[in-house]
Amino acid sequence: MKLPDKLKDKREGIIRKWVEAALYSHSPQAAKFATGTNQFANPIAFSVSKEFNEIFQELVKALEGGEPRFNVDTTIKIRAVQDFSAVEALSFPFRLKDILRLEFKKDLNDPEFSREFRNLEALIDRLALLSFGRYVDAREQLYQIKIKELKSGVFSNQPDAGCPSALLNQWEDDKKNGTGAGG
Repeated sequence: MKLPDKLKDKREGIIRKWVEAALYSHSPQAAKFATGTNQFANPIAFSVSKEFNEIFQELVKALEGGEPRFNVDTTIKIRAVQDFSAVEALSFPFRLKDILRLEFKKDLNDPEFSREFRNLEALIDRLALLSFGRYVDAREQLYQIKIKELKSGVFSNQPDAGCPSALLNQWEDDKKNGTGAGG
């Protein structure tokens, strides 16, 4: 059996492991609160699971001779706003590689299968590069929003809001008054 057929047969289990690895391996506490991939009970898991399914289908399509069209926007945007390092945020393609290596460990002894598997790994590397570019774009967009918010003073009348402009105003007031962290 060729690699695309094996991937199709094991798709559900591979994607489930991939979603779990991507969402919960960084935080054991997050796994405690996970309630599956229900759209309303766990919208992040639902969105990531849906996107990973699409990515997986594109990988199979590419192995069968098609041109993959990876869409990682939802996953990247979610990870860009979370408190992850870039390494953690962009680890999901490499987690898929690890899962696939374990899943097909015995099959990798076959030279033909091994060749197909190297092609799959090259596709996943392309996915990782695309993800990196999208992550940089998303983080830049977030920083631009923060800068704009700081410059405009939005929410500056709500010091308890915890927004950067409110904190900056509070810091400046403290500095003028000689109290708090600003002084």
